[in-house]
Amino acid sequence: VYLQDEYAVAKKITVLGGLRYSIYNSFGPSTEFKYADGKPKEENNVVDTLDFKNNQISSTYMGLEPRLSAVYKIDSVSSFKASYNRNLQFMQLVSNTTSGLPLDVWKAADYHIEPLKVNQFALGYVRGLMKNKIELTIEGYYKSLVDALDYKNNAELFLNQQLETELVQAKGRSFGLEVMLRKKKGKFTGWLSYTLSRAQFKTETPHRSERINNGEWYFASFHKPHDLSFVSSYQWTKRFSTSLNFVYATGRAITYPDGKYEIYGAVIPSYSSRNQGRLSDFHRMDLSAELQSKKNATRKFQSYWNFSVYNLYGRRNAYSYTFENDPNQPPTVNRLAILGTIFPSVTYNFKF
Repeated sequence: VYLQDEYAVAKKITVLGGLRYSIYNSFGPSTEFKYADGKPKEENNVVDTLDFKNNQISSTYMGLEPRLSAVYKIDSVSSFKASYNRNLQFMQLVSNTTSGLPLDVWKAADYHIEPLKVNQFALGYVRGLMKNKIELTIEGYYKSLVDALDYKNNAELFLNQQLETELVQAKGRSFGLEVMLRKKKGKFTGWLSYTLSRAQFKTETPHRSERINNGEWYFASFHKPHDLSFVSSYQWTKRFSTSLNFVYATGRAITYPDGKYEIYGAVIPSYSSRNQGRLSDFHRMDLSAELQSKKNATRKFQSYWNFSVYNLYGRRNAYSYTFENDPNQPPTVNRLAILGTIFPSVTYNFKF
């Protein structure tokens, strides 16, 4: 259920407000374990088992999601904008980035896992340049998160029937500055954008087994300080156009082993801090050309050809790192690149 309204407070000020109320139910059939009060969620702390029948509600979560934005028009070419919104997210993605091929788990809110609560504030400035042919946008934001999902150290996420024993719910924060130049008219169109950001998690729990990085702030796996995008298109004729895209981003945060120890002849890697390392930086360029069919009023269908090259210069972007342990040598790092070559393609499209 939601409502929304836009109101002109003054000649230069417009306010848009909205309110949504969300209700989420988790249904059976399912078997849920109850754990001893004041103890971590571990198999040896199970004190009872609850069986929920088909279509029986096992948990319910609800809440208000307000949003408010305002625009102050300075003059005909510039304006300030500010916004606040609160969101509830009932399904979260959990990625164990220590594995060679990260196994992503989508986890819905249930008897043990509460939904993610997000509050975001943003403040921006927009200005038209060169007689409004180019739009400049500068925006800063701050986002706070409650009950964000992350995994415990040495977690087993795959085919785990008691997934809550491997997960923790943390608080988080992210903030950053976004700058964009966009050209929307003319033969040449596109945009150039850059984001400088920071994203961190923190586990606040009395149980040592559920604390990550000893309860101190650590980088989220999706933390990328630098993100640059260039998207362009040029209309050479009414029928022929080309486009060039380039993306660059700081490598994804991962957890490196920073030491090793031996137990009965087995070499065990040691990890001191979550997400203290990074993959190599990601960058890629794509090029494409599109040829439209000739305009004909009597023709019943339209078509066009698209010729494209993905990863134009064959960049081998790292998908993950794996580590090989030798008792007599430092750990060996192997880099896995999924798409490490050029991918040309030809597409024919038609509609009728």
